[in-house]
Amino acid sequence: FFQFSSRAFPPLNGQFGGRIQWRGSPARGDASISLINATLNDNGTYICDVTNPPDVYGSPNSHTVLTVTPKAPTIRFSDVAVLLTFILLPSGLITLFLIGRMFWPKKQRNQSNSYRSPIEVTEG
Repeated sequence: FFQFSSRAFPPLNGQFGGRIQWRGSPARGDASISLINATLNDNGTYICDVTNPPDVYGSPNSHTVLTVTPKAPTIRFSDVAVLLTFILLPSGLITLFLIGRMFWPKKQRNQSNSYRSPIEVTEG
């Protein structure tokens, strides 16, 4: 599905069309390619066959097994909304209420309306 002869010839159509990039360096003996956006359909064993003219007959000398797995699900917006609604929002409201009670205490009630025990000693 990919050929290189003095320059890269990536596939233009087919299963890998537009998803293969040349990464190798023939001067260093590197014939690497990259597959972009791998899908589950790309699972399989791939064989690399390198021939160097004037060699015409070569046998595949390496293979690569590609295993593509689905991406693990990430946190969704609905999970965040549930967390905010049922845990963080009530906790924040209770915290604000308690802070308000600390800084703005209740008004003192008029003592004349309060209950007095008959055994209290009062002046006057």
